[in-house]
Amino acid sequence: MKKRIKLIANPDSGQRHLEEYLPKVMYILGNNKFAVDVDIVRTRDEIVSALKEAAGEVDYVYICGGDGTVNLAINEFAGTDMPLGIIPVGTTNVLAMELSIPINPFEAAYYLANFAEPKAYDVGKIGDNYFGLMVSYGFDAHTISKVDFNLKKIIGRYAYVLAGFSTLFTYKPEPVFIDFLDGTEPKKGYFVVVGNASFYGGPYSMTPLAKMDDGLLDVCIFKEKGVLKSISFAIDVLRGTHINGQDVEYHQVPKVKLSTKRAPSQVDGDVAEGEIESVEIAICPKAVKILV
Repeated sequence: MKKRIKLIANPDSGQRHLEEYLPKVMYILGNNKFAVDVDIVRTRDEIVSALKEAAGEVDYVYICGGDGTVNLAINEFAGTDMPLGIIPVGTTNVLAMELSIPINPFEAAYYLANFAEPKAYDVGKIGDNYFGLMVSYGFDAHTISKVDFNLKKIIGRYAYVLAGFSTLFTYKPEPVFIDFLDGTEPKKGYFVVVGNASFYGGPYSMTPLAKMDDGLLDVCIFKEKGVLKSISFAIDVLRGTHINGQDVEYHQVPKVKLSTKRAPSQVDGDVAEGEIESVEIAICPKAVKILV
C-alpha cells in the first residue's frame, strides 16, 4: 500500500517560483510510489488549516517552504507521532542546514523519499508556542521587522543585511533580564539568543554548542550596547569566537525566564506578535518527529 503524503507548499517562501520546483518535486515523490496530496497555501490561517486537516489522514506531512512555515508545522505536530519532512525553498532554511537535509529541493525530495527515517528532536516552548531553532531579543528582531518583503523575494538573505545596516546607528538597545530560575541573580543583556539549534540566520552559529537532542537550551547573552561593541560582537560571531568574549555569557539550561519592557523579539526568524514583557522558555525533549 502506498504511503500517503500531504505536501504543503508555500509559494511566498524564498525566491523560487512555485512552477520551478513543485512539478518536479511531485514527480520525484510519485515516482517513489507515494500517494501525494498537495495544498498550496499562503496565509498563516491557510497553512494551519492544511496542517490540521492532514493530522490522522496521512502518513507524513512534507513542507515545501521556509523556516516560518516549518515553525507552524512544529507547533501543530509537537507532542504527536506525525513525522514531518522538510523540502527547503525558503530564504535561509536554517533548520534544514541544522539537520543536514539537502538544501536543493529536488535532492531533498529524493533523499526524504528514499533514505530518511523519523527521528525525535527537542523543541523549545515559549509561552504557549513551540520553536525549533531559537528565540531572541534585541537588534536582530528589530532588523527583521524592517526587512522589505518584496526586496527579500529578489535578493534573499541580503535583505536582512541591508536592513541591519540601515538601522544600526538608529536602534536604541533595551535591557533584557535573564533569570535561570535556580535562585541566582538575574543577568542583564542587550541581545539575548535562546537556541535549541546551533545555526542562526544561515551558516552561522550564535549558540554553537546547541544540539537538538540534548534536552537543553543554549543561552547566549551579549552584555554590552553601542555601535562599536555590536560590530565587534558581529565580527566575533562570523569568526566563531564570540562565546569566549569578555562581553558574552553562555549557559546551557532546561529553562529560562526573560523579562524586558521594550526590547523586540523574534521566534524562528519571524517577529513575535505583540510585546512580550516576561516569558518563560523551556525545552521539550524529543517532542517532534522529523524525517532525516
